[in-house]
Amino acid sequence: MRGKWYILLIGALFLVIVIGYIVKFHGAGDKPKVVVVLQDQDPQYWNIVKAGAEKGFRDFDIDGKVIVPSNELKKDVLERTLKGILNEHPDVLVVSPDGSPAVRSILEKFIENIKGDKGRRC
Repeated sequence: MRGKWYILLIGALFLVIVIGYIVKFHGAGDKPKVVVVLQDQDPQYWNIVKAGAEKGFRDFDIDGKVIVPSNELKKDVLERTLKGILNEHPDVLVVSPDGSPAVRSILEKFIENIKGDKGRRC
């Protein structure tokens, strides 16, 4: 049980650090758009992560949202959710681990879009 709390603490700390760097290096006055996609396997763990991310959004004045796809047909729902998010063009996408090849290809498309957007912004 104690090891689980260390993992939660480290995960929350990691999210706060990532969000802090996003705010620091993003243009002043621009609110970065961040989407966090979690899983619902261990509700207590993911509820703590969700609460930490939402607090980070408020504390660092970030336009962010946390999405938890339903547990039914998890892979299909996660794929559809990620495709929808891809169309929103967020600045940062944080996704809980998933080994699906379909999810991996969607995330690779997100990376390509980010690289393309950076070229247009400069």
